[in-house]
Amino acid sequence: MAALHVTAAGLVVRQWPGELTAAVFFPDTVSTHLVNGLAGAVLEIAAKRAVSAQDIVSLLDAAPDSVDSAASDNGAALQRVEETITGLVAAGLLRRVA
Repeated sequence: MAALHVTAAGLVVRQWPGELTAAVFFPDTVSTHLVNGLAGAVLEIAAKRAVSAQDIVSLLDAAPDSVDSAASDNGAALQRVEETITGLVAAGLLRRVA
């Protein structure tokens, strides 16, 4: 079974139109993080429900304007998402639930 992840409780993600980065505010630690567009998309998807890396790749592929829609190689896209998840977990912005 694939690992499932959700965003940390209370996390606020804000990405302005046309910007490649997103600002993330975590009220528990009163910290702000600047993340790339893919990380912002992962956090927004994981805020709705627990998701696996493969779920995220599928959802990004379905969105015509997604930050990762240009990736034609599903394996490369999955690796990028897994690396992004690892970084978000290390920063405490995403947590593993299963």
